[in-house]
Amino acid sequence: NFPYGIIFDKEDNLYVSDQRNHSIRKISSKGKVSTIAGTQSSGTVDGKTARFNYPAAIAMGSDDNVYVLDNGNKVLRKIHSDSGLVSTITDEEDNKSNLRVPKQQVEVERVAFNQ
Repeated sequence: NFPYGIIFDKEDNLYVSDQRNHSIRKISSKGKVSTIAGTQSSGTVDGKTARFNYPAAIAMGSDDNVYVLDNGNKVLRKIHSDSGLVSTITDEEDNKSNLRVPKQQVEVERVAFNQ
């Protein structure tokens, strides 16, 4: 429901930010579709039952984790490749962009988004 950002991993699996379902989907290289994070309800919840609020651009990190710009919440989220858990990467200091910035540097290999 309004796919926005897409990326591929090293195994040619496709990841899609499904904005209006507040979810991140994975389409395997064999065509199987699954939800790797999020629900159909918006929110700001980390962990196993993570909630997003209109996820937008996504990127595959050099660490094989998926990084998601959670547009409605104005935060950067990380989907951990080893556990599938979601965490929010933020610096609580105020900044002029109104987007919370990462505490650590994040290197990404591939990124694609709908403009």
